Amino acid sequence: IFYKWVALGDSITDDGSTASEANFPNYSKYYTYSDGTIGDYRFRYTHYALHKLRPIVFKNFGIAATAVAEKSSGDATCMSKRYVEMDDDADLVTVFGGINDGWFNVPLGKMGDTGYNTMYGGFETLCKGLREKYPRALIVFITPFHQASNRYGGTRDVDIARKVIIEYCEKYGFPYFDAYTMTNIYPKKGGNMSCDPNYYDVYTVDGIHLNSLGAQKLGYALGNFILNLI
Repeated sequence: IFYKWVALGDSITDDGSTASEANFPNYSKYYTYSDGTIGDYRFRYTHYALHKLRPIVFKNFGIAATAVAEKSSGDATCMSKRYVEMDDDADLVTVFGGINDGWFNVPLGKMGDTGYNTMYGGFETLCKGLREKYPRALIVFITPFHQASNRYGGTRDVDIARKVIIEYCEKYGFPYFDAYTMTNIYPKKGGNMSCDPNYYDVYTVDGIHLNSLGAQKLGYALGNFILNLI
């Protein structure tokens, strides 16, 4: 159905987790990189979505610890800059980002901002750029799922990232997969990070990054969602 799928994102797209194997025994330290390096592919939602979508070509542009906007002045890793590196002939584009903007305390800004130095500005730059770069492709954004602590070390709730994503998808006409409400991933107890394995160990390794079951749940749901769009 699709010729080429390109996936833009952070650690959840890149390798499935930034947690260490020593701290989380259920997490494998081996990955499968976009350059063809062989490794453990189980912890990436993209692997399971590929079972559904079956494009001829798939390229992963996820890089761990990256934000949509600049984390600091001159940050070249932000998604609002990196999208230009993606293949021009892709007919499916997915974007899963915005969580690290809160983690690294990127200024929120407001609708109407441009540039790279606020979260709103980064999303404006990214969405406008994607719309111009891919006039015929299906472009799908993914909202964050619930996390063990909605502030996860930063000062801004995950809910804010979800709100910004939805606002820009409505502005630019992009469909969005709402992982916040459509995956049943809820790795928290009382709203705070919990060491109770009955909560975060079900779908994540640390309350933030997906384990194999979480990757499967997100990937299959995303794949089904995209197939229903065509």
